[in-house]
Amino acid sequence: MFVGKTMCTPLWKNTHINLPFTSERYSKLREIFCYLKIDGREGLDGTFFKDRSQIEVALDNALINARLGCCIGAGTGLHYSYIDLAFMNLEKGVAIVKEVLQKGNITKKSWILFFDSELESEWIGIWDESPPPPMPEFKIRI
Repeated sequence: MFVGKTMCTPLWKNTHINLPFTSERYSKLREIFCYLKIDGREGLDGTFFKDRSQIEVALDNALINARLGCCIGAGTGLHYSYIDLAFMNLEKGVAIVKEVLQKGNITKKSWILFFDSELESEWIGIWDESPPPPMPEFKIRI
């Protein structure tokens, strides 16, 4: 990762080390913490968005207005961009994210993945035809 930001440093650190993660540990309102992973190797040409920050603002506005969650962090790496999310209601929050990103014509290689250890092999494609995401091979030690 080249650049990253977070609203909760302890949560971010826990997601990047090889220790179990549970959303309950960081939640006051029963949020589920997850992240959007976007393959940026082909750029954002053909999409509504100019960069990751525009995606982040669009998602944050939609989730906050619906009272379903918010963006809590983001990062950019060599091949992927990431937006960390907190959902008050997983099903409805996912629907909002998919709607915003599909309207913006985001790449098919975009997924919602989970920080919780018990869900770390689960994923949700932004499109029905989204291929399986490359899964992280390891977490770094901080």
